[in-house]
Amino acid sequence: MKVKIIVIICLAMMVILDLFDFSLSNSVLNSYFIQGSLSRGIGAILVIYLLYVNHLKSFIAFHKVNMKISLILIPAFLVAINNFPFFAYLSGRTTIFESNRTITLFLIFMGSLAVFEELVFRGVVLNLLRVYLPQTKKGLFIAIIFSSTLFSFMHILNLFSGASIGNTMLQIGYTFLTGMMFAMIYILTKNIWISIMIHFIYNVGGLLFVFNGTIQNQWDTPTIMVTFMLAVCTMIFYLVIFFKSKSIHLKNNI
Repeated sequence: MKVKIIVIICLAMMVILDLFDFSLSNSVLNSYFIQGSLSRGIGAILVIYLLYVNHLKSFIAFHKVNMKISLILIPAFLVAINNFPFFAYLSGRTTIFESNRTITLFLIFMGSLAVFEELVFRGVVLNLLRVYLPQTKKGLFIAIIFSSTLFSFMHILNLFSGASIGNTMLQIGYTFLTGMMFAMIYILTKNIWISIMIHFIYNVGGLLFVFNGTIQNQWDTPTIMVTFMLAVCTMIFYLVIFFKSKSIHLKNNI
């Protein structure tokens, strides 16, 4: 009963924070960042609490990463860093006009998003799928596909915040691919906090100028070419590592 009450209260708080504007700051943007951070923060705490009370803290335990695994992480970090619009920035097509306070709140919001989404989709959804699907490489790969699909389709909610259908469909496509990458990283490192870090870097790079300034022609030809080649090479790299690795832990019992 106690757990149910806590869940209901936390979910209610998240819904209220997402649906209503409490004007927590004189700036509309700052208020948005604050409420978003509070909502995702409550969600993250709730997920961690539920994992602990159900004796599933191993899902989000911190594991040390050796040198070999560190090298495997390089392509993922390159993808995350590449989400920053380097070509637009270097050619003077970007501006930042928000204050340091707003940028700090933006970074906190991006961090809360990364923590919440990774805990939900990799820490919970992926792990539960691993339990109930065949505990083989094929079963694990299906779990990665399903969890990444759910992660990508969550972004269809952006339609309700004014995003166009075209942009939303595009976002669904690339969040599916990044979701697969985050899942691969989690499986290979057994450390969700690394997935969170890479997710955070990816979010910040892609949204820094969108929220805090202006950017013109973000997806120019060089950016599209580099992003496409990097995405294809990274996905092939992790698929080869995944299917050839003999050290991946397949069993995930509750």
